[in-house]
Amino acid sequence: MSDALTGNRQFVKDIPNTILTWDPIAGEYNPTNGWNELGGVAYYETYWDTSAYSLNDLTYYPITSVLQDGQPYINVMVDNTNAAEYILDIVSQEKLDINETVLEMLQGNLPGQPLSKHDFTQILMCQFRLLAPTLQFNTASIVTPINLGQFGSLEPTAASKLWIYRIVYPTATTISAGDTFSVPATRFIMNGAVAKESELEYMMRLKRSFELAQ
Repeated sequence: MSDALTGNRQFVKDIPNTILTWDPIAGEYNPTNGWNELGGVAYYETYWDTSAYSLNDLTYYPITSVLQDGQPYINVMVDNTNAAEYILDIVSQEKLDINETVLEMLQGNLPGQPLSKHDFTQILMCQFRLLAPTLQFNTASIVTPINLGQFGSLEPTAASKLWIYRIVYPTATTISAGDTFSVPATRFIMNGAVAKESELEYMMRLKRSFELAQ
């Protein structure tokens, strides 16, 4: 094990902006810049590679998580009255199922909450926002937060990857051809430290991680 691997660490991941354009023939959005679409939901999936630590039996201890997301979300629509959006930003020790995550969200259970299928310790960071249009324009509107919630365990982890998700779910009931949802670029930042645990503590952490993955 190299001492160079231990100490304070800052993980940074930039997520590109995207424009979701509604395609009425396909019945789905066409997102840009590497985003994906699944059943009316746009999402971006990536990860921090922490395998160098796990290969050396080291543990990462998250201390703080920050989401840098300063530019506006903008809708350009024929009918903008019901164009709210759910925004979900997550850092997870395990890979998530997007359909399952969105369904739980719509039922009032975000990943890691009591009735979700994910353990609280699995979700290191989560931020939920409900955005609604200002209705100051007929066809274009900035959508602003009317609800914001942050939670997560910041649990020490020995995982080889920390999965990062941005999920955007537009809830508009009336969508016309060419309607667009503009989502700004975002940066995930997690500050923490890498250290060596006792052998017993580390083995128990690996055991729990394996059980959660199943």
